[in-house]
Amino acid sequence: MVIIVLTWFLLSFVVASYGKSKGHSYLIILVGSLIVSPIMMGLLVLLMKGDNAKMLDNSGQKKCGSCGELIKVEAIICRYCHTKIEPEL
Repeated sequence: MVIIVLTWFLLSFVVASYGKSKGHSYLIILVGSLIVSPIMMGLLVLLMKGDNAKMLDNSGQKKCGSCGELIKVEAIICRYCHTKIEPEL
């Protein structure tokens, strides 16, 4: 019985960490997986679309409009495709 409970908690923390890496709330996913099931919440997190805009804002990067690679917000020229980047107003 103890092994089942420990596995439940461990899987819940793993699912919450994975959800956080996709831009979702760590606490909400952790509580949901503790109450419902780590496997069900894991499937839900896999199906949920990640919040890429939120993750990009926190990292100080944006996508190049030409090649789609991540570049610094302050970049004037894309380091991958060498396209001139128009400053955002």
